[in-house]
Amino acid sequence: MKTTIIPLQRKIARIGIILALAIAGFCATAMQAQPRPAYRAPSYPRPGIVVQAPPRGFVTLNFGNNYYYMSGGAFYQRAPHGYVVVTPPAGLFLNALPPGAMRVKLNGGVYFSCNNVYFKHARGGYVVAAPPPAIVVAAPPPVLVRPPPPVVIRVAPPILPLRR
Repeated sequence: MKTTIIPLQRKIARIGIILALAIAGFCATAMQAQPRPAYRAPSYPRPGIVVQAPPRGFVTLNFGNNYYYMSGGAFYQRAPHGYVVVTPPAGLFLNALPPGAMRVKLNGGVYFSCNNVYFKHARGGYVVAAPPPAIVVAAPPPVLVRPPPPVVIRVAPPILPLRR
């Protein structure tokens, strides 16, 4: 048995093919026309900022009797109302550099820099180093940390039924 295609079905098929080709051509052109995104340097929280908890994936570091929490190149320390962003002390040991650390050659020495913190290679990892003498790091402006206002709970007097 021979199958015949009705002229209307042929028109619909042609329109469908033309539409599919047009969409494919538009998509290819749109993908080529998009510019590459410009490089953006990572942004880090400034020392003194208080957060409720360090970001997920933090690493706990022990230095003396103090615990530091590192996440994404920022260092945190426990504070009365959460965690405060701090500059890590020189001598703090890390197993790995924070993401985004860049190699810097200064005064004949090799340092790694991330978020205005300098690291030197040490056995089995890296250690926070004092900024090299050629580098002057401006201290960030102090951030005033105020405790949250006290929570006041008011209890309404009991409602008594009306007497008749």
